[in-house]
Order: sequence, then C-alpha cells, then structure tokens
Amino acid sequence: MKNQKLIFPDEGNPNWLNEEQFAEIFNQYWKKILSYCISYTHDKELSLEIVQEIFCSLWERRANLTIHVNIGHYLFRAAKLQIAAHYRTQRIRTGHDVQRQHTFEESENTTEESIYFKELYSFVQHKVEALPQRCQEVYTMSRNKGMTIPQIAQLLALSEKTVEAHLSKALRTLREKVRFFITSK
Repeated sequence: MKNQKLIFPDEGNPNWLNEEQFAEIFNQYWKKILSYCISYTHDKELSLEIVQEIFCSLWERRANLTIHVNIGHYLFRAAKLQIAAHYRTQRIRTGHDVQRQHTFEESENTTEESIYFKELYSFVQHKVEALPQRCQEVYTMSRNKGMTIPQIAQLLALSEKTVEAHLSKALRTLREKVRFFITSK
C-alpha cells in the first residue's frame, strides 16, 4: 500500500478493506494520529481512546463506508472531529457544573456566612505571611498560582523532596491554626 491516494478500487465490494489492509493502515497511521491527538488534548489516555474509536469505527463501518480521499487525510480529519466533539462535550458539562455551583452558592450564602468566610480568609492570609520565607513561597506558588511540585522545584532551584517538605510544613501549620480558629468561634 505504498500509494494510498485511492484505496477503494471497488466501492461496491463490501470487503474492500480486509484484515490485512486494515492492519497495514493501522500500523502506518496509529502513532501519527496518537501524536496529533496528544498535541491537541495534552492527555495520552484520552488520545488513545480517540485513536481506538477512530479505528474501531473504520473497521465496523467498512462495508458501508465510501471514502474519496487519501486514507491518511480521512483518519486525521476523523481525529480532528473526535477532539472537537470531546471539547464540545467537556465545555457543555463544565458550563452546567459552573451554573449548578453558582446556583448552590447563591442559595446557601448568607450575610453571616460571608462575614465568617472573610474573617477566615483574612486569618489564613495572616498565618501564611507568618510562615518561614521558603514555606510561604512554596505554599503561595502551589495553592494560589496552581503550580505543580516539579514546576516549583525548577523555579526555586530546589529538589522536589525539599519542595514537598516545605509544602507539608506549611499545610500542617495552617491546618493546626485553622482548627484552632474554627473551634474558638
């Protein structure tokens, strides 16, 4: 199958794609399509699922499928459509979750809760500022900026174990202080 421009010599033949041809197409394209999917999703497991779905669909629909383009083009287009469908579903699902969360927060928040939250937040911020310098930096990068331990380690030129130790110390200290704050109220 060197030239796969038109791989369908007999479209009326339901066996135009036999197991041997399918295996050859699969072996030629699966890694390329996987790389393409990973470059867009940044998720290997999701990308593997998409590639599997594409090839399963191709095999299952082979008797009724008519393709008039290069098979590689067809497979990459299928990958693009699968990725778009995933993001569309994810966006809808996330939108519903955010809407439900917002509704819940509106119904549950009272003035008293709001004041208590502000006091607690201020208390935690004060305790974070009282942490040793490195613990404070690591905690802030992890919790406020959303950075991972490897990212923090690289940025601060520390080992990952050292970053974990600083973060553990900060969390342990804050947990004890917050526990005291809550029981005193």
